[in-house]
Parts: sequence; C-alpha cells; structure tokens
Amino acid sequence: MRNIRIATSIFVIALVLVLILASPVSAGLRVSGTKIQDTLSPGEVQTYVMNVGNTADEPMDITVAVMGLGNYLSGTIRELTESNDGPFTARTFTNAIPTSFHLEPGQSQDVTVTINMPADVGDGGRYADIFIYTAPSGGGQIGVSVAVGAQTILTIEESNIVISGD
Repeated sequence: MRNIRIATSIFVIALVLVLILASPVSAGLRVSGTKIQDTLSPGEVQTYVMNVGNTADEPMDITVAVMGLGNYLSGTIRELTESNDGPFTARTFTNAIPTSFHLEPGQSQDVTVTINMPADVGDGGRYADIFIYTAPSGGGQIGVSVAVGAQTILTIEESNIVISGD
C-alpha cells in the first residue's frame, strides 16, 4: 500500500510539473512562439524567433537549453537528455541563442532558434524541446524555478511517414 501512495505522489508531482512546463506563462515568465511545427527538406537551414519576457516584479536570470522531446507511456510530454533522446531527436541539429540572459521587470529578450537539418536525415519526423527556465529564487533552503517547454516538431519533406505504435 505504501508503494502505491509513493507512486501516486510521484505521478501527481510529475503531472503538476508537466502542466507548468506546457504553459506559455509561468509565474512572471512569458514566452511567445512556444511551438515550432514545420516541414523541412534535408539540408535546409531554418530560423525561428521566440520572445521571452519578465512579467514579474523582480528581476530574473533565464537559461535556454535544447533538449530532446518525448512522451511518457501516459502521453504526457517529457524532456529528454543526450543519454535517452533516441533516433528521432532534433536536439543534435537545433541551436538556441542566447543560452542565458538577465531580465529586469517588464523587459523581454528574443531567442533565435536555428535548425540545420542534416542532408542525410532520413525519413519521418524529428523532435526537440526548447526548455526556457529561471534560476531558482527564494532566499531560504527552498528555491523556486519556473519553466516553459517550447515544442519543436519537424516533418522531413517528401519522406516516407509511417504512423504506428504499441
């Protein structure tokens, strides 16, 4: 019974984090352009711009990281690291600049995302997550960080798309 309570607690915490990550506005962090969905040809280079804003009353330090994008078996979205992002990742050819910056209240900053689709990319789709998050705040032993995950969903032009799953 204790294992069920622990598993339920972990699931609830993960669900809350996913809901926070899926929101384009989180506790003073505003991000526009939070979804990149496009069809690109092998060898094509494409640039997109996101805008990150501070709507809070306090300054914030922002970090931008390109992660892999996947799903848990439940269907909820998860960020993937180099060690587990798999064969359909766009992380390896996606770049976001700047990777960190400081925002005073009311300020905003453009983040340029460049996708350099490899010429030998193969068929299907490729996926990444532009993970935008604040440095932990709070002055005590517990810090709070807010984040937005901007999905990148790419289809390779004129490729053989196979949709299946178990």
